[in-house]
Amino acid sequence: MLEKIKNILKNKKVLLGVGLCAVLIIAIIILLIVNSTRLTKLEKVKITEFSDDIINYADEIAEHTSDDGKYINFAMEYLYAKEDKKEYSDEEILDVINSNFDVKYDKDKLSELGISELMAGKGITFDSSTNKYKYENPLTVADIANTAIVKYELKSIKKVNKNKFKVKYDRLVVEKPYEILNYYNDYNISQNQVSEMVEDDVKKVDLTDLIAYLHGDGKLSNVKKLISKESIEKYGKIDGSITITYVIKKDKLLISEIK
Repeated sequence: MLEKIKNILKNKKVLLGVGLCAVLIIAIIILLIVNSTRLTKLEKVKITEFSDDIINYADEIAEHTSDDGKYINFAMEYLYAKEDKKEYSDEEILDVINSNFDVKYDKDKLSELGISELMAGKGITFDSSTNKYKYENPLTVADIANTAIVKYELKSIKKVNKNKFKVKYDRLVVEKPYEILNYYNDYNISQNQVSEMVEDDVKKVDLTDLIAYLHGDGKLSNVKKLISKESIEKYGKIDGSITITYVIKKDKLLISEIK
């Protein structure tokens, strides 16, 4: 009888040990999964920095998914926003595309694509004698006044695994760009009134870039700086969202998908 009791206790100890090991293994697996999808502060900073650099041109892809020249359009807008020139070599275009997207573009690919319908509509041409793209915006002042502006504003970052992130953006739409000017004109007038009351200078919004854009001389990227989620309801609306998937490949953060 005593021997049976010893065996039962021994079996219970074995079962308890096995159970504890199983619980420990499950806990480790859960911990590994949680850690692999936990966004670190550094990852958040790097993704936000990358996003801030490219997001004002992402509409060239997100709003025109079927256009063959969407990556070239992105590159042209990106370069035009950062440089005061309107001609760019095919090497410059390729560098922007391959440095930001998980695609493989080369000169043969650019030649194969040629000039898409959207590229032509934006006034983009290619000079084969110099291998340069030229950007001459054909929009009239009336066209600009009636061409909607789309801006994306970061909403959330989700880490899928150690090399993949999904970032969601609110889609801010301004159907009539002059509404932005109207809003900030009113804002500056109110700031003038406050300034007179407190007898001190109050910060106003510089509208130089916005007015230049509306007159056909400015850069859209500068106008987008004035559009924010906090004030969008005054001159536009939040109309849906997009999700950009970022991946890390060869120590580089790249865009793999926009939808």
